Amino acid sequence: MRDLETKFCYKLLNIFPSHVFENLQNLETIIVTNYPALEVLFEIQDFKTEARSQMGQEMQLRNLSLEHLPILKHIWSRNPYGRLRFQNLCQLKALYLCLYRLSQTKGSLF
Repeated sequence: MRDLETKFCYKLLNIFPSHVFENLQNLETIIVTNYPALEVLFEIQDFKTEARSQMGQEMQLRNLSLEHLPILKHIWSRNPYGRLRFQNLCQLKALYLCLYRLSQTKGSLF
């Protein structure tokens, strides 16, 4: 799978839990639209030791589109050991996010 588009989910707090990261490394495009409860795109709070070693590879993600996410706080919850890398990211599209809310979170969006 190279492209993923997901829309209109009203209860999810995150989309990508850490146990699915190994399956996401070939994704080039992610489009997330209309998630009113979404706070974090990539949830990496519950990393396991074996997952850390798999995260050393860079993601192929080139395009990330985020639309209508009113309470989004972070793209990822934290980046342990600097192993989650988006070096190929060329385009970040962010529409209808609550920028005031983002500015009130600790740290930054990324």
